[in-house]
Amino acid sequence: FRIQIFYGSGPGSKTEARTIQSEYVKDYPEIPSYLVFQTPNFKIRVGDFRTRLEAEQHLRLIKEDFPNAFIVKDNINLPKIE
Repeated sequence: FRIQIFYGSGPGSKTEARTIQSEYVKDYPEIPSYLVFQTPNFKIRVGDFRTRLEAEQHLRLIKEDFPNAFIVKDNINLPKIE
C-alpha cells in the first residue's frame, strides 16, 4: 500500500507535484516518496507499507499536512523486516 498525497494534470502540474514532494520529504525524510506519471496525470505517492494498517497509521500522522491524502493499493518496494 501507498498513500497518495497529490494528483494533478495540466500545465504546471509536474512543478506542483515536485513542490508537494519536497514538502513531504522535508517533514518525513524516513518514508520514501514517488513521482508517478500516468498520462495525463502526475501523482505523488508515499511509503512502502506491507499492510493497510501500517498505511493507516502513517495516514493519521500526515493528514493534517495533506488533508486530501488517501490510501491506494500499489506495487511496493518491499522494506526490510526488522
